[in-house]
Amino acid sequence: MLESNEWVRANPYFTRGAEALAREMVRSGRVMPQFVNFSAGNIEALLPSRFLQAACRFEHVVLIADAHLYPLALCYHREFRGIAGVFKSNTPRAVMMATLRHLRPGDKMALPALPKETGISYKEAFVLEEALSGVPIALLARYYRREVKTLYGWRQGIARKLAVRQLNHLLMLPPGHHGAAADGGGR
Repeated sequence: MLESNEWVRANPYFTRGAEALAREMVRSGRVMPQFVNFSAGNIEALLPSRFLQAACRFEHVVLIADAHLYPLALCYHREFRGIAGVFKSNTPRAVMMATLRHLRPGDKMALPALPKETGISYKEAFVLEEALSGVPIALLARYYRREVKTLYGWRQGIARKLAVRQLNHLLMLPPGHHGAAADGGGR
C-alpha cells in the first residue's frame, strides 16, 4: 500500500480498514487496488510533486480522503488515470466494496462533480504545495506573472475550498481529523 511508505505516516485504523477491504476484494475475485490514506496528517506526502511521483508506479489507486483534502483528491482523480477512485473517509465499508466490485483495472469511478467554488484545480494544487513549502509569495507572483495581491487571493480561495482559515493550518491538523468546514480563508 502507498500508505505504508516511509514518507506517509502510518495510521493503524486506516491500515486495518484497508486490509479488510483488500481481503474482501480478494474474496470477490477482484484486483486489489492500492489504498491511500489521503488525510491532512499526511499532507506533506500528498502534495503533487511527491505524491504523484509515488502513485504513478501503480495502476489501480483508491484515495480515502478526509473532509479537508477531498477536493484535492478529486482533482487528482480527474487528472491522473492511475487513480481509480476517491471515497470520503466516513463512507461505510459496504458502500466502498459495492462500488469497487464493479471496477476493473483501468476503470475510473464516476464521482460527483464539486461545485466550481469548492473544486481544486491542478494549478491550485501546485499553489497549495508551494505555499505549504514556504515559497515566498513575491517569487510565486513572478513565476505566475501575476500581482502579489492576486496570489494572496488564490491562496485564500484554496484555503476556503479546503475548509481552513489559512493553508498552513493544514500542517497543524492532527492525523485522522475529520472536522467540519471552517469559515472563510485568510492570509
